[in-house]
Amino acid sequence: VFNDCMFIAADNFLYKIELIDENELLEAIIDKDYKSAYEMVSNNPFLKKSKAYEKLETLYKLTIKKALKYYEIGEKTKAYELLKPFMNVLSKKEEVLKIVEHFDNFIKFKNAYENKNYALLYQLADMYELLKNTKYYKLVEKEWESVFEKAKNEAINGNVNRAKELLKRRKRSLEIISVALMCRQQ
Repeated sequence: VFNDCMFIAADNFLYKIELIDENELLEAIIDKDYKSAYEMVSNNPFLKKSKAYEKLETLYKLTIKKALKYYEIGEKTKAYELLKPFMNVLSKKEEVLKIVEHFDNFIKFKNAYENKNYALLYQLADMYELLKNTKYYKLVEKEWESVFEKAKNEAINGNVNRAKELLKRRKRSLEIISVALMCRQQ
């Protein structure tokens, strides 16, 4: 330890770790200087075991949740403003930009849900996987499970046309009809 730095020799390398006080990390968090806070943690891995780091990560996760709620109610600007301070954080930038990119398509996704355009809804969800975490996707999946069970039962009972009708507007319906027919043959 020398001048608030710890030096460690390992694998023929000399590593320098800045011994930053946890209070400095807390100050950066309070000041909403998340870039500096994460840089402090990067420079001093021991801070990852601190209460301040736990608070920082909890704050980040809560910010993401709140931003997603804003996206779901159409408050795109508020969501973006919440996420903006984390866009300068190297370790969070990719995830935050992914959230922004995926939820830029949320209005199309929500409209697809409201118009029961399941093909578009599933296409968007496959392209922007974070949309699968929304209440709309979960509702469609729950409804899909119910329709699938009804169609499967119809196919097993010999009502293949009725099964096809139930699945007509759904994604992957032909594959599922094939599976249902195989169940009937067994």
